Amino acid sequence: MSGFQIFIKGKNLEICDSDELTDYFNSHAEMPRSAITPDLVAVCLCGGNSSRMGEPKFLLNYHGVPQFQQIQANMDQLGIPCYFSCKAEQSHLFPEGAPLLFDTEVFSNAGPMSGLLSAAKELEGKAILLIGCDYPLVQLPHLRMLANSYLAITETCCYYNFYEQRPECLLAAYHPDDIEQIRLEFSEGKLSLTNFLNQIDCLKIVPENAQILQSFNSPADVKDFATLLVASQQKNPVF
Repeated sequence: MSGFQIFIKGKNLEICDSDELTDYFNSHAEMPRSAITPDLVAVCLCGGNSSRMGEPKFLLNYHGVPQFQQIQANMDQLGIPCYFSCKAEQSHLFPEGAPLLFDTEVFSNAGPMSGLLSAAKELEGKAILLIGCDYPLVQLPHLRMLANSYLAITETCCYYNFYEQRPECLLAAYHPDDIEQIRLEFSEGKLSLTNFLNQIDCLKIVPENAQILQSFNSPADVKDFATLLVASQQKNPVF
């Protein structure tokens, strides 16, 4: 598995895995961390229109099961409760008893922010690890790194696309304090999670191989999955 580079508070750290990251923070008392660690839950966003894909992206089978079930399996291994954010009319597409969170009208028409804020309303006080269902190259070690990064400092953190120079708002862990700030931004008509992450000085995770951050949005992407999966597992340093 490739390594990672961590950007936080003016420091650049080259880290092999999440255990090394945890050890680093435990041995450096000066690194930022909150006094209280809110419970961390995962929310997989499944309510998108999937207009370019032509079918619901959370139902696509890349790893032997629908993508939403693959994400849930990864979260189960990490011991993190996982919920699925969707529209009420999509509920029949999930197994009976699946932990669903429906988009609310008050937070409508804001893209991923709608899903995050609707989920946060039901999960008051929780930190939310937000996961897009269109990142099939992101696997368990990558999700472990994201979760452990949050747990190490209990502050908002995200993956960062080095080539596109932007944070990945759908591969991010949001602290409840920042979720409250996002709620205020929504009320002011500021509807971009990407812009919010750019504004705050949060921990950013840069994977050694940026291929894992590719979003699959079209049938052509799905067709190339096997080739892209192999490429994503090769060393392709961006730092």
